[in-house]
Amino acid sequence: MQSFLRFLLYSVALICFGTSTKAQSFSQQENMTFGSYLIRNDLYKDAITFLNSKEYKHNKQDPNYLYLKGWAFYNLKQLDSSAIFLEKVPSTTEFYHKARFFSALSYSHIGSYNSAKEVITQTNSLTVELKELASLELAGIALLARDLETFTKLEQSFTHENYNLAEHQETLSKLGKEITSFKPKSPLLAGTLSAIVPGLGKIYAGKVGEGISALLTTAILGVITIENYNKGGAKSAGTIVSGSLFTAAYAANIYGSVYSVKAYKDDFDKTINYRVLFHIHIPLRNVFN
Repeated sequence: MQSFLRFLLYSVALICFGTSTKAQSFSQQENMTFGSYLIRNDLYKDAITFLNSKEYKHNKQDPNYLYLKGWAFYNLKQLDSSAIFLEKVPSTTEFYHKARFFSALSYSHIGSYNSAKEVITQTNSLTVELKELASLELAGIALLARDLETFTKLEQSFTHENYNLAEHQETLSKLGKEITSFKPKSPLLAGTLSAIVPGLGKIYAGKVGEGISALLTTAILGVITIENYNKGGAKSAGTIVSGSLFTAAYAANIYGSVYSVKAYKDDFDKTINYRVLFHIHIPLRNVFN
């Protein structure tokens, strides 16, 4: 069905825009119209194919080409490409501000925070609303980069009066406080605790279930090793096997506790970053759509 739809779309385009025996190219307006039509119908791959096709013979610096291709890449989640194309959209087009803000968002998603910041700060002709939006975006980028000093300065510009931005300004402020109050846990302490009491380091790292499981596993293997030792001595096969398993479980428990502390911080960072990206994305949708 989708293949048929694509064929139909191309057929309609050829009929509407016309062709000749000399294979005339579409006009700039026709390119824009058809490219926009593909994107409005979520045919982003087809839009990129069309923009790369021989029919599109215009200069590749055509702002329509840059915007449409960048927007198609954005919706395909090819954010490195969308960031580059959208950033190049010139200020003479109606899409300039939207392109700049979504370019910065794309850079933020791929972790290029300096590039995201530069795109916003170098954007021209901002209205009052767009200036406040820019402050929100820059504040979010600062949080992603864990630049709390810059975030605090930008936070002071939040008015909480714009309906499209107020909720997201408030949430970014809360996220800033969460980052500030976050206390990273010590890998050394986690390893030491698990060396003293197996599983205790994981409990300290917030992995209570894993900690209890490690404690029970190590304890059971320890009890089995002691029983085998009492029955057959240190050189018995049962003692050697169970003792080896106990040693491996004990060592793995210590290593796992150290790793759990790192995973604890990684989970926190990922959660915060996801929430920040969400709250700098939605305002763009509200303002530009």
